[in-house]
Amino acid sequence: MYHDLGLYGDIAEADMEVLADHYLVDLSGFEFERFFPPEFAGKSPLTRALLWMVPFAEKATRKDYEYLPLTLEMIERAMRTKQWHVD
Repeated sequence: MYHDLGLYGDIAEADMEVLADHYLVDLSGFEFERFFPPEFAGKSPLTRALLWMVPFAEKATRKDYEYLPLTLEMIERAMRTKQWHVD
């Protein structure tokens, strides 16, 4: 979802909540930070403010390879088994 669609932060979290709420998937084993960057990349309030003021800088600070891909196969398996499986 992050690598192919660019979803992260609150939007990605809301999408994952659909699995829990609508499809009754137990996401207790799901580690969000392994698959998605946070909403704001900066570690401090000053860094976050600077990244917010220069929109393209936030994308440059993200390292896509740090996050595991979340595939449709993984989502489909979770929907079928009703729980998150760690690969």
